[in-house]
Amino acid sequence: MKTCFYILIFLGLSFFSEIHAQQVSPVTSGKGYRVPVCVYEGDTIPCITLRNIYVYPKLKFKNKRQERYHHKPVRDVKKTLPLAKQIKQSLIETYEYMETLPNQKAKEQHMKMVEKGLKEQYTARMKKLTFSQGKLLIKLVNRECNQSSYQLVKAFMGPFKAGFYQAFAALFGASLKKEYHPEDDANIVDQVRAVLAAGMQPILCVGESFEERRQGIELDFAVGQVRDVTRDLNEEQAAKLIVAYEPVWAIGTGMVATPQSAQDAANAIRNDLKTTFGTKVSDSVRILYGGSVTSKNAAELISQPDVDGFLIGGAALDVEELAKIARLALKSTKSRN
Repeated sequence: MKTCFYILIFLGLSFFSEIHAQQVSPVTSGKGYRVPVCVYEGDTIPCITLRNIYVYPKLKFKNKRQERYHHKPVRDVKKTLPLAKQIKQSLIETYEYMETLPNQKAKEQHMKMVEKGLKEQYTARMKKLTFSQGKLLIKLVNRECNQSSYQLVKAFMGPFKAGFYQAFAALFGASLKKEYHPEDDANIVDQVRAVLAAGMQPILCVGESFEERRQGIELDFAVGQVRDVTRDLNEEQAAKLIVAYEPVWAIGTGMVATPQSAQDAANAIRNDLKTTFGTKVSDSVRILYGGSVTSKNAAELISQPDVDGFLIGGAALDVEELAKIARLALKSTKSRN
């Protein structure tokens, strides 16, 4: 069935590509719709530009564990996206109704009723969510409402309750300020595959924000980012990866991770690769450090056993500084070997 569908699409594209058509102005009728048209062999017909369609080969998994890693996010989205959409609808209805209320006191009373109703309606469902599903829901609420959960609570219930709920979420390693970035997951996997297919070597940048570091989950966060990509790769593809550990809080700020912190992150990433793909792959993957690298800290950072090099930002704009870093890195790696 899928094959027939793709053939029909291909024939449709071929048909329109062979039309040497003359574009004419859109036409309308009294009760019709305005549509783009073209003239083909004297007939005026609707002209529709089809979107690009990407066809990927069927995924092959090396084992059941890898297959579960792939399908888990799909299940999580199916479970949490309906909740995010319901929350969006509730917010719209609440906002529209509050605009009709006469004063602030009436709005506050209504918000108390809404809060009580939401707890009664959603508490049981929320308790059935796993930890990862709860974190995903926070991101999806941001996507649906175009505001973080923290901003929404602050707007409707005030800064005190927003701070309280944020602190409560932090106890479990979550954050209501988490935003949705579609490039974080599937799109990055597609980009990595495209780079590999083009015969190039992708550099996968990972790293935590200051919020994750403050919560003490920076290693799990960085390893999770790598795993989100590598779970859809085979051993040959994974071996060609370059992973750059680049904590967000250190990019262009002048703050830099300690050598031990860089080593801990690089070691955690390498151990996860070893668990998933074996020693041969984990040893072949180059793990870099990025984040305010200078000639003053390069020697200490590169001396760590699992740090293989640097992803250099601002320092690369200064030729002399870049040359110093390169010499220090070369000297250290020679002594290591």
